[in-house]
Amino acid sequence: LNSIDGYRNKISHFSLGFAKGKYFVPHWNKMLVVLDRLQNCFGQSSQAKEVNIYTYLSSLSAMDLKNSIRSIKDFPKKGVYYRDLNPIYLNPEAFKEVINKLLAFAKSKSPNKIVSIESSGFIIGSVLAKELGIGFAPIRKYGKLPFEVLRAHFPSDFRDTTLEIQLGAVKKNEKVIICDDLIATGGTAKVAAEMVEELGAKIVGIAAIAELDYLKGRELLKQHELFTLIKFKKQNEI
Repeated sequence: LNSIDGYRNKISHFSLGFAKGKYFVPHWNKMLVVLDRLQNCFGQSSQAKEVNIYTYLSSLSAMDLKNSIRSIKDFPKKGVYYRDLNPIYLNPEAFKEVINKLLAFAKSKSPNKIVSIESSGFIIGSVLAKELGIGFAPIRKYGKLPFEVLRAHFPSDFRDTTLEIQLGAVKKNEKVIICDDLIATGGTAKVAAEMVEELGAKIVGIAAIAELDYLKGRELLKQHELFTLIKFKKQNEI
């Protein structure tokens, strides 16, 4: 945003026109609130040279979404806090909020394909692909895909894993977003990105609902832009 004040004046104009019956422009008042909060981020100066609007907007109701996540101690093994995202999927308003925020990020990257990792990543990735009007390519566990595949074996968070993607699922020079439900150590997303790149495509972003900040997955993925809506700073954070 080059001029927050300029956008506020334009929105105020349309909002006034709407009140007089001249326009049908919903949600302008909400936009004014957003701009006021952006203004507070940058003090009294109306010049905001570099604003990651997608990261900012993701924080507006991140706390509500975070409170929807169920934290389960000692699952799937002792000492682990499992972050259960199913309550978000069960709540249509929360699910819609998640999709809209991830969609805003994805649109900014103009991808040709969404690639998601089995299996929770399919829930988000397939919806994003449908909304964007682009293809969806699944990365699955060993033995689940027919046809010729590219295969990668690696130690994952809880057990050794072999992942596969069909040859031709992504094409050379296509722009791809990797989508998953949660980023923990970042190992699975890193391997998925390497598989996509080996097929000749370019990773333009990695997106997920939640991120376990204490496991340092962002550091492992530092060569890619990682966008997440919710962060857990500590392992025992509930």
